[in-house]
Parts: sequence; C-alpha cells; structure tokens
Amino acid sequence: MTQRDVENAQKLAIRKFSSDLLAVSDALQGAQRIFQKQKIDVKTVPEVQPLLVGLEETEKTLLEAFGKHGIQKIDCQGADFNPNLHQALFNVTTTEHPEGTIVQVLSEGYTLYNFVLRPARVGVAVAPPSHKPSS
Repeated sequence: MTQRDVENAQKLAIRKFSSDLLAVSDALQGAQRIFQKQKIDVKTVPEVQPLLVGLEETEKTLLEAFGKHGIQKIDCQGADFNPNLHQALFNVTTTEHPEGTIVQVLSEGYTLYNFVLRPARVGVAVAPPSHKPSS
C-alpha cells in the first residue's frame, strides 16, 4: 500500500464520519429553529436562556471541531446559486433579489477540503415573468 493509498483511505474514513456528524449539526439547528418558529426567546420565557445558550455553544463547539478537521459550512444566504455547492429545491418569484440569488436555506451544506459532503438545500430567486429581461 502506497502513502497515497493510505491518505485516500484516511480521507474516505473522515468523509464518512463527517457525513454522520452532519446529523448532529442538523439536530442542533433544528432545535434552534423550533424556538424561533414558536417565538420563544429569553424575553418571552426567561427560563429558556440556559437551554438556548447551551444549544448555541454546542453548535459553536461542533463547528470549531469541524473546522479543525477541514469541514466548512457552505455560506450561501444571499450568494449566487452554484449547482456544484447548492441543491435548488424550489424557486421564489421576487423582484427584491437578483435572479439566481439564494433567498432561503433549508439545510446547510458542508465541504471537506474541496469535496462537497452535502450540498446546501436552498430556494433560489427568479424574476416574475413580466420582469424577465428580454433577449
């Protein structure tokens, strides 16, 4: 087995393990979204502050660990849609954003070095039919 074979085997193992850990990140983000959707915050329910802080700190620690091992979140809110990094799940007809701009992120995407572990699942702006530039 060559050094390159060993490196490739290590990267594959890290890729599989990393993909499994994305579920943990998703669960943390999902818990935070539940609080947001229910409009529960420390002003309305002060007792939730330790829980919210704990969720935020846990996610921060997980993202720091990801970063130490080459896993990066794909920044996409407001970015141009890139089919190599993003999976468009739906279009949003709007005049507020340029066509092709990501206007909603349903789930975060991640890369491991230059490999896409999971594309970000997004909604993309499209112009209304009457606002599309004529060719």
